[in-house]
Amino acid sequence: MREAIHSYFRLGTVFFVSYPGAAGSDEELLERLRQFAADDAFEAIELTHIENPAVRKEVIEIVKSACLDVSYAAQGCLLGQKKNLNALDEGERRSAVELMKSCIDEACEMGAESVSFLAGKYEPGKEADAMDALVASVCELCDYMESKGKLRLAIEVFDYDLDKCSLIGPAYRVKELMERVCPLKKNFGALVDLSHIPQIHESVKEAILPVRDYIIQAHMGNCVIKEGCSLRGDLHPRYGYPNSEVDLPMIKEYLETLLEIGFLSKEKRPILSFEVKPFGTDDPKIIMAASKRMLTKAWDLACPQEEYA
Repeated sequence: MREAIHSYFRLGTVFFVSYPGAAGSDEELLERLRQFAADDAFEAIELTHIENPAVRKEVIEIVKSACLDVSYAAQGCLLGQKKNLNALDEGERRSAVELMKSCIDEACEMGAESVSFLAGKYEPGKEADAMDALVASVCELCDYMESKGKLRLAIEVFDYDLDKCSLIGPAYRVKELMERVCPLKKNFGALVDLSHIPQIHESVKEAILPVRDYIIQAHMGNCVIKEGCSLRGDLHPRYGYPNSEVDLPMIKEYLETLLEIGFLSKEKRPILSFEVKPFGTDDPKIIMAASKRMLTKAWDLACPQEEYA
């Protein structure tokens, strides 16, 4: 089954989520990266801003030597600096666009094939104006990326009323954005995340089928949404975490749906990344191994061996 899995997508992980200790020091970052790069189950890695130019250069060398494909995740940069690409204040919007351009520059330095990001805050009653602002930001960023080469820009679908409270948002707003931008900009698409689907109060099919033609990247994580429970929100706990939403049948349905729409395919082989975070005494190596086991089980259920082997 390993051959079948790797025939349909390139397995990756959102590195700084899977190895949160890597953000603590340059030494830990490099140690964890070497550990990850030595695992031949993975063909891709999602990186983000690395402040130290010397460390960034060493990271690039490790990734290249490991033959890992790179995607750049700008979500943390936007959230950390509280930037909003759909801000109605033009100065605030321009500041967010400029931050994204610096992320795109860094992504180019890393040899990334895509840059992912999230929309700014969802404010009820201001959706139309916010969408106009977001469209303007995205179109400018797509033009900027086009001048850099073959990079693609992917907006990640987040919750609108639980944690990140992002404009994009439920499937109908994702679709609106895609229909406005994609006819104009061919280097833009959507990033769907299994862990966000329960947070936007949709089923797998409700979240994916309306935007099936626009998905260019995907994440697989977990979440807790039950009131009063530990790690409630967009925190990506391990599979099997108490009161969490994403179980084996849901992962199976996610894979089946992504196969059904042709996103997972031998021709495209897109990046499908884990976004699962260790907490407390969790060992990142064990959590990563458990995630791979869960994926293998779900794939075997979604794709009978005689059909896909």
